[in-house]
Amino acid sequence: MPFFKRRRPVRDPIPTDSKVSKKRDQAVAKRFERTWRRLQLLCPDPDSQHRLKWLQQQFEKKQRGSMESAQAELDIATLLANAGFSLSFVKETETATADLECYLGNDRLFVEVTVIVPTDPGRLRDAKNFPDPKTEEEGVDFLKDGLVKRLLARINEKANQLADYCAPVVLAITIVHQEQSLLTNGNRNGRKMVLDLQQLGGVTTQALGNAPHLSAVMLTLWNIHPAESRSNIRLSNVSVGEWVSDPNGISQVRSFAVNPMASYPIETEAYLALQRVL
Repeated sequence: MPFFKRRRPVRDPIPTDSKVSKKRDQAVAKRFERTWRRLQLLCPDPDSQHRLKWLQQQFEKKQRGSMESAQAELDIATLLANAGFSLSFVKETETATADLECYLGNDRLFVEVTVIVPTDPGRLRDAKNFPDPKTEEEGVDFLKDGLVKRLLARINEKANQLADYCAPVVLAITIVHQEQSLLTNGNRNGRKMVLDLQQLGGVTTQALGNAPHLSAVMLTLWNIHPAESRSNIRLSNVSVGEWVSDPNGISQVRSFAVNPMASYPIETEAYLALQRVL
């Protein structure tokens, strides 16, 4: 009796998470290398060269936190260079110092770069102190609340560290939302984060009221979408840049909140230069 083997239907291959991640990682590595080489030429002093080499080593570790910190510092340095500033990386000492010293003509300012990587609520479900969000909306709200608390804590922490500077100081905070991962069934696993940047600017401005030695806070949001503001009120000290997304799925948007109570305000020409590159 003949035996017939059932033929399985041919399905189109579903792109795996590893393939998507590999392609994205390659694009990120190329971007980092391109930015790194530009800054290596722009900042030839020994302290800057030493810092750039260290940042390269941190990026090549491919560890969560280290990679984002290295990327963010180069990103902010490039933004300052595009704004027309001459800059150098500040040598690290035992006491806390800013990361960058910048000049625009005779105007001088310091920039401290720091990174916040929010924790996905899904990773907290195993922790006893964190409830499991019942809905997608609850999970996103949980993430936003935690993010705002970490943002305020980071502003307060850095304000204390940089209190001795007798010059304008800009705190550049990069917030990195992790990319959504692709499951084997083709669906996406992750939460899209949307933030009201005007509202976030208001929260930042309120925090700056208690930190007169910080001249401004620049927020750079990676993979976070700007939400339409629910309020018609626009703060005159808060500027929001355009949301930029590239084909590799990496998006970026910036906001810039100037401290109205700053002990050392940013000079007008320097402020306008920063505002133009948002």
